[in-house]
Amino acid sequence: MDFGTAEMVESVKEEKKRKQAEAIAEDLFNNEKGRKRGVAGSLHGLLTR
Repeated sequence: MDFGTAEMVESVKEEKKRKQAEAIAEDLFNNEKGRKRGVAGSLHGLLTR
């Protein structure tokens, strides 16, 4: 396997990881906003009872 290709594969893997982490962070952030409004918080409360 040629070095450029291996580098490319690694770069794509890193990009996917970064995007996934970004999506998770965004979800957490949005959940936090919802909790502050009380909407997601009350829904979460109902689901965990």
